[in-house]
Amino acid sequence: MASNVRNPTWRSGAKLREDIETFLSQGLQREEILNFLVRDFPRYAWSLRTLDRRLREFGIHFSDTRISVE
Repeated sequence: MASNVRNPTWRSGAKLREDIETFLSQGLQREEILNFLVRDFPRYAWSLRTLDRRLREFGIHFSDTRISVE
C-alpha cells in the first residue's frame, strides 16, 4: 500500500489543484470540498487536516465566509 509520503503523485496532479480551486470559487466549505475529493480522488487518503495541508502546499488560501469580521 503506497502512502502519499512515499508516493507523492498528488503534487503533480493539476486536475486535483484545479478541482480544489473550482470548489473554493463556488463558495463550498471545507467539509463539502472534502466530500467531493473523497469521491473524485479515492486513491488518496483524505481528512480535513490533509485537505488543509494540500491547500497550503498548492498555495491556495481558504477564507471561511461564515465568520464575520466583527
